[in-house]
Amino acid sequence: MNSHFTVAYVPLPPERTADWARAMELLTEIIIEAVEKENHKPSAGLVWRTKTMAKNLKKRELEELVHSLAWNARFVCYTRPGLEQLVWNDIAGSAQFVIFIDVDDMHALNEKHGYEGVNEIIKKSLSILRASDYIAGQWFSGDEFAVFVTHDPERDNSNPIELCQRLHASFHANGASATFGIARVSSTDLNQTIKPAFELVQNAKKAGRRGSINTVEGEQK
Repeated sequence: MNSHFTVAYVPLPPERTADWARAMELLTEIIIEAVEKENHKPSAGLVWRTKTMAKNLKKRELEELVHSLAWNARFVCYTRPGLEQLVWNDIAGSAQFVIFIDVDDMHALNEKHGYEGVNEIIKKSLSILRASDYIAGQWFSGDEFAVFVTHDPERDNSNPIELCQRLHASFHANGASATFGIARVSSTDLNQTIKPAFELVQNAKKAGRRGSINTVEGEQK
């Protein structure tokens, strides 16, 4: 059995080859992260069972399982655990801004278009993002997304407000609306990085400013 393999199908920045032990660690971390998100305390038994399960998986099965936990095929983006465990360490140094997106009026959208229809609306709306904009879906709930805008030497520094304006227009063109919060990345601590952008969105919605673009400096579009 080959002791090294590439975690296929998940676009890692940069392309990464993980040894078997590291693949098991990643799988364990992702599953435990998911358990903790449900407010359950992971047990030693869960860790042991996860490692045992991963060890007994064939290469292809392990690749597919890691992919299913790390990649959201409905929206063509990372899952939160996937970005946290597989991506963040690689982009933390080049990430310039985080954009937190909360899709507005999801209940009404679901009633009008159905779940599959709404998934397609969101996917089309987010499709304008570039390869250097890393996005994770369902950050705290199903209608929230986090976009990390990284430095790209082949283009000028990105203007996050202009990017949000394009996203706003894209959502509108697809029959939806979203509220945006922009914060500069000033820490390698992912939770601290997300917090100000998330709070901007929450405060905007509480104030009745759905569909607005909000920055830490208080500028709204």
